[in-house]
Amino acid sequence: MVERWVLITGPRGFIGGHVARKFKDMGYMVVGLLRDGAKQVVIEGDSICDAWVELSLVSEFLTEKNLVATVHVATEYGLDGSLLNVFESNVRMPLRLLDICASFGCSLFLSTDTFFSKAEYDYPHMVPYIYSKRNFASWAKIYCAHNSKMRIINLRLEHVYGPGDKLQKFIPSLIDQLKKNKSFIELTKGEQMRDFIYVDDVAELFTSIIAKSEIISPGFTEHWVGTGEPESIKNLVLMLHKITKSKSEINFGALPYRNGEIMESKGRPIEMLIYGWRPLVSLSEGLISTVGKSD
Repeated sequence: MVERWVLITGPRGFIGGHVARKFKDMGYMVVGLLRDGAKQVVIEGDSICDAWVELSLVSEFLTEKNLVATVHVATEYGLDGSLLNVFESNVRMPLRLLDICASFGCSLFLSTDTFFSKAEYDYPHMVPYIYSKRNFASWAKIYCAHNSKMRIINLRLEHVYGPGDKLQKFIPSLIDQLKKNKSFIELTKGEQMRDFIYVDDVAELFTSIIAKSEIISPGFTEHWVGTGEPESIKNLVLMLHKITKSKSEINFGALPYRNGEIMESKGRPIEMLIYGWRPLVSLSEGLISTVGKSD
């Protein structure tokens, strides 16, 4: 049987790691992308990817390999203040990968996006990150217009959560504070509605799309990835408070909303039924699993 290779960026990240492992579980060979000049960190027992390759050596590595798809998950938020890093990771690198894909006859490219960059929102925080995501989506449409065989799917992810996320993120940070029984946790009123989707469901979508690649027409396609059933931040916090059996006191309304706060966002899972996919993990199940694995 001919080996089926998937090239993935960001496999050491939260979402990327889950996606890479899911591909391996499904029998794909996974090659993780390293930035040029990056030193590969080899961890004993690490089985995230079957191989690692720097960007400048991708073409050489893929020679005579059956590349079925490229999955771009790596992202740069710009928290270090470097606009160049944001542009390189979120725009220039995926454009280079599109050219590499095309040169090897691989026409399927999956890219992750964010609900923050929806056209109807004007969220004034993380502007470089949001603009770069919008920018790449625009370039991807242009790329498809110039390459009649390319199929680019832009997956606009809602609020992804699950075990293994960085402690700085909202849900992991909240769980940590609740477990430590922090006396007072100050939050906004929590009226924002978010579509929380478990990371394993997201990983499942990537493999489902590639498994159904024969039905995907050339061009640019975008999906809003979520459960379609948003929940308020307040209810999420109360659920976690109960699950952790925390003694912390939650002070809703102690913090003001940010300027331009997004008050509601949700996915459109019905669009992904064509790939045989629907989210399976309920919010309560996902939060219980996340809390249990964060010990």
